[in-house]
Amino acid sequence: GKIVCFRCTHAANLKMPTKVAQLGRLQISVSPPCPFCRARAPSSIKEMNERIAKRMALDDANAYCQIAGDYSLGDSGKPLDYGRAFELYTRAAALGSPDAHYELGNMYRSGKGRDINVKKAKHHYQLGAIGGSVPARSNLAVIEAQQGKAKRAMKHFKITARNGFGKGIEGLRVGYSQGLGLVTKEELDEALLAYKAAVDEMKSEERDIAAKYLAGGGR
Repeated sequence: GKIVCFRCTHAANLKMPTKVAQLGRLQISVSPPCPFCRARAPSSIKEMNERIAKRMALDDANAYCQIAGDYSLGDSGKPLDYGRAFELYTRAAALGSPDAHYELGNMYRSGKGRDINVKKAKHHYQLGAIGGSVPARSNLAVIEAQQGKAKRAMKHFKITARNGFGKGIEGLRVGYSQGLGLVTKEELDEALLAYKAAVDEMKSEERDIAAKYLAGGGR
């Protein structure tokens, strides 16, 4: 299904911050339409939640993830409820969301709303990584390293680095610095080049504006 119009309306606000509405964690524009789907931004939390509910009724995994995130933070009119967040992330994961698997892994790893269970956390990170979640693969690499599977961890770090994820480079540097042959100088240099290329490919004026906006505390 289509992704709920959320981050793109945030981007529109960052470029044209003339009229804004506070919607939970974000301030978004209430006048310019979404530059991608052309829908106008929701003018209230109520309207935003109604839109998401419609997507949930159509089994939109992203909509389930979005509401789960609100419950996990106590945001956008939702109470802090890890149990409800877990239920919604579980539904999103069943609908094929790699991001939901990442969040479920985090809950099992941190003990938020669940008993700490590294085995289950690793399982969800694996499913998230298979689905394309780079943060899930990064956390999977950390668990592999902690379990003494350093070579496997380095493979995961290489993949995340190629996707422009800074923690992948950090992991490879640690592997190289240990001097155990886990990562060669050539492999580290190759990963750095791939990381830079991925970061450069993702650069855009909108992303730069967003980064400055968030760095300034949303002002």
